Amino acid sequence: MKDIDVGGSTEIEPEKGGSAKETGNSPYSPEGTRPGCPSGTGSDAQRVLITGIGLIMPGATSATDFWRHLADGRSQMTRVPRLVDAGLPTQTAAVVDGFDYRCHLPDLRESYAAKYSREQLIVIASVANALQDAGVVDGDIDPQRIGVVGSSSRGPVQWWDETLGMGQSPGPQAALKSLPGSPTSLAAIHCGLQGPVVTLSNACVGGSQAIGMALDKLRSGEVDAMLAGGYEFPVTRSVVESFLALGDGVLCRATDPDDTMRPYDKRRRGFQFGEGSLWMFLETAESARRRGAVAYAEITAQRSGCEAGHPTTMDLTGAHGAALVNRTLADAGIEAADVGYMCGHGTATRYNDATECRIVDRVFGTEPGTRPALGSVKPVYGHSFGLSAAVNVAATALMLHRQVLTPTVGCVQVDPECAGDHVQGGARPQAFQHALSLAFALGSQTAVVALSRAPEAMRRPLSMAGELACG
Repeated sequence: MKDIDVGGSTEIEPEKGGSAKETGNSPYSPEGTRPGCPSGTGSDAQRVLITGIGLIMPGATSATDFWRHLADGRSQMTRVPRLVDAGLPTQTAAVVDGFDYRCHLPDLRESYAAKYSREQLIVIASVANALQDAGVVDGDIDPQRIGVVGSSSRGPVQWWDETLGMGQSPGPQAALKSLPGSPTSLAAIHCGLQGPVVTLSNACVGGSQAIGMALDKLRSGEVDAMLAGGYEFPVTRSVVESFLALGDGVLCRATDPDDTMRPYDKRRRGFQFGEGSLWMFLETAESARRRGAVAYAEITAQRSGCEAGHPTTMDLTGAHGAALVNRTLADAGIEAADVGYMCGHGTATRYNDATECRIVDRVFGTEPGTRPALGSVKPVYGHSFGLSAAVNVAATALMLHRQVLTPTVGCVQVDPECAGDHVQGGARPQAFQHALSLAFALGSQTAVVALSRAPEAMRRPLSMAGELACG
C-alpha cells in the first residue's frame, strides 16, 4: 500500500461500480431523511444561528483578522525552528506565535495560568473570545443552558511531545494536562458554562460532527446555546514524521514558506500543518432575538457517515460523498441549484481533490454554470485535522456574511481531473444564499454542513468588525 492520502485515499482503485452500497437498505439511500430545519423556515426554537466566532489562529486573534487573511489570500505559513533544527524535509507550517494569555484572559490568576499548558490557555482564550464576539453578558442566558462541544484529533500532543518525549518529569499537573478533553473543560470552567461539555476525536470530520451534536442539542430544547469548534496543535516532530512516513504527496516537503499548498492544482504535492483553536457561538434564533443578538450565518443541517470501505481510502467515484451531500441538502430544504459555494476539504493531495470534484459533478452536473464555486482555505491556515472542519464552516459563514468568496491560494494551473469553478486570482464578490462545507477523514469518514445567510432582520452589520481589544 502506498501514497496514503490523509482525508483522501491510497492508490487503490475501487471495485467496479464503486464500493458504495447504493441499493436496498443503504444508509445513503434517499429514504430516512434526518429531521432538520429547512432554510428560512421553522420556528425560532429550531433555527440555529452563528452569533459569535472566537479564535486564536496563526496571525489572527479575531474574526476580522481571520477574514482578512482569507480574503487577501495571505498564507500564514512560516519556517518552524523546531522542524528546521530537526533537519526534517518539511520545515513550514502555520503556527500561533507570540500568544500572551494575559491579553485575552486578564482575570485569570497567574498562579492558575502557570499550571496550564499552552494548548489549554489558547483554547480558554478562544472560547472567551467567542463569547465576547457574540456579545454574551451575565444574565443573557442561563449558564446551565450553554454547552460546549469540541473536536481534536490528537488531543494535547504538543504537551506530550515536549514533556514526556524529552524525558521530562510530567509533574503534578500531568493528569489534567494530558487529557484530550481538558482544554474544553477548563474553558467551560473559566467561562462559567454549566451545560454539557464534550470533546470528540474523529480525525478531520470531528469539527463537523461537533457542530452536528450542537445542532441536535439546540433543536431538542436541551440548551439555548452551544459553543462548537475545537483545537489542534500537531506541529511536533513525532506527528510530522508519522505523516512523512506515508510517502510522497501527503505532507508537502517544503522548506520555503512561499512554497505553499496547491489544492486542485496539477502541481499539488500535499498539505502543510496548521494549529490553533476556533469556536463558534451557536444559539437558537429564539435566544438570539430575546437578547438582541445578530448573526453571521445560519446552520441548516449537518450529516456525517462512514463509507464502511477501506480505512484509508475514500470512494474514488464520489458516489458516497454525493449521496451524503444530497441527504444534507434534503435536510436543509435547499435545492442543489441554489448552492453558491462549496468549501472543500482541499488537502492538495491527489485523490482527495479529484474525488471532491467528482462529488461536485455528481450532485450539480457538469454543464457550464451548473456547478457552484469550490474552494479551500487550507493554504492560508494549514491542515489542522480535528479543527479543520470547524475552520471551514467559520470561513464559509463569513463568506455568506460578506457575500464574498475567498481565493484558493496556490490554485493556478487547475488539474483537468479537478475541472470546475475555482476561485482564483483574488477574492470574488458574489451574491449567494446557501453554501456547503465538506470534510473527509481516515476511517472512511465523510461529513457535510449546510449553511445559509442569516435572516435579514438578524444579520450582523458589516460595521461590526469583530475586533477584540488584543486583536
